[in-house]
Amino acid sequence: MTEPLSTGPACTRPGCGRPLPKAATGRPALHCSPACRQAEHRRRRLEEQLPSLRAEARALLARLGGDEQARQALENLDGGQVAVFVRHARTAQAALDGAFALLGLPAPTLDQAAGGQQDGAGAASARRSTASRPSPRTC
Repeated sequence: MTEPLSTGPACTRPGCGRPLPKAATGRPALHCSPACRQAEHRRRRLEEQLPSLRAEARALLARLGGDEQARQALENLDGGQVAVFVRHARTAQAALDGAFALLGLPAPTLDQAAGGQQDGAGAASARRSTASRPSPRTC
């Protein structure tokens, strides 16, 4: 059986496992490169934010009129995909809000988009977010 090339410590980022560089002085490295360290930091941060991101994704999906199939698909997304969905849904919501503002109409609230089935906390949050938006600029 062949032995691994490096018997020393390996990078601590899940899925990496490359050997760590040996420093002459100082604290031993945990990651094989600055890119690996940054990727691990982003992974940990996403893991911490995932519950609130999922809640925001559900609210945005309801506001944009997602059906049951869309809600099920949303629940099957992994953390990175949820973050991307939230980013795109925020953009779509901002575009719709701008379009309604150009028409001189108020944008639909979560209650209206979800057919009045949204819980009180979500509806209150939607009212707060629409009330605090500045009016769009007109050219």
